Amino acid sequence: MKLTYSILWFDDTEDFFDSLDLDPLKETVKSWGFDAKIEFVSDPGEFMGYSPFKDFDLIIVDYNLENFDAHGQDFIKKIRGHDVYTEIIFYSANPASELWDAIRSQLLEGIFVSNRPGVLSKIEKVANQSVKKILDLENMRGIVMAEIGDIDLILNELIEVGLNGLDEEKQNQVFESFKSRLSSQLEKANEEFKRFIENPSISGVIYLCSDSYKRWLLLKSIAKRHSKLNTKGLGDFNNEVLIPRNCLAHGIPTQNEDGSYTFSHHNKEYLYNEESSTKLRKLISDYKLKFESFKDSLS
Repeated sequence: MKLTYSILWFDDTEDFFDSLDLDPLKETVKSWGFDAKIEFVSDPGEFMGYSPFKDFDLIIVDYNLENFDAHGQDFIKKIRGHDVYTEIIFYSANPASELWDAIRSQLLEGIFVSNRPGVLSKIEKVANQSVKKILDLENMRGIVMAEIGDIDLILNELIEVGLNGLDEEKQNQVFESFKSRLSSQLEKANEEFKRFIENPSISGVIYLCSDSYKRWLLLKSIAKRHSKLNTKGLGDFNNEVLIPRNCLAHGIPTQNEDGSYTFSHHNKEYLYNEESSTKLRKLISDYKLKFESFKDSLS
C-alpha cells in the first residue's frame, strides 16, 4: 500500500453501483491520509481475472445466495485455500443470518459480512481497521520513502518543462542562481570531504549524500521567472515533508512514555504519532497533486 486504498467491488447489478453515494466514504478515507480507488466489476469472469487480488486492500463481493455461479465457487476455494490475503466483505440482500449460515457452510474464516443497506458503513469500519493494522512505524517509513520517490520524478519532469518554457536570458538566471547555491554547498561539502579523507567516518559518508532539497530549491528558482508557475501559497515542502522524511528514513527513533517516537537527524527532530502520521500522509498527497497540476499547466 502507498497512499491509495484500493477496493475491488463485485456486484452483477450495475444499477446498484449507480445508486451508491460514495463521496462520504471517499472523504473519510481521505481524512486518514489516503485516496480511495474503487474498481467496480459486474462480470464474474472479469472479477476472477484480478486473481490473486494482491493489488487490492479490500474485496467486496455480492454473495447472491440463489445463484452464486462457478466463478464465485472458484473464489471461495481460493479463500479456503488461503490464496487470498486481502480483507473480504460479503454482502447480500438476504438477511445477515442467512449469509452467515452460507459462510459457515463453506468453512470460510476471517470474512466480514453485511446486508446490502449497511455495506458502506461496514466498508468504512473494515477499511479503518485495515489501515491501522498496516500503519505501524516500519510500514509508514516505507510509504513515505516510496511517495517522495514518486514526487522526485514529478519534480524532475516539472523542472525540465519549466526550464524549456523560459527564454535563454531567464534560463541563464536560473543556472547562475543554481551555480551560486551549489558552489556554496560544494565548498562546505569539500571541507567535509577533506575531513572525511583525513578521518573517514560513517556520519561523513551520510552527510555527503544528496537529497530532494536541491530539486525543491531549483523549482522555486524557476517559478520566480516563469509566467505560468507560481509557488506562492504552496507551502514549505522542505519543512513539512522533506525534513520529516529524512528523520523517518535516517533518524534513530526514541520511544516516548506515551508510545510516540521522536526521530533525530542532523539537529532536526520529528515527533511521530498517529496525529503527525496522518498529517504527513495528507501533506504528501497534497504536494503530489499540486506538483502534478503545475506539470499539467506547463505541458
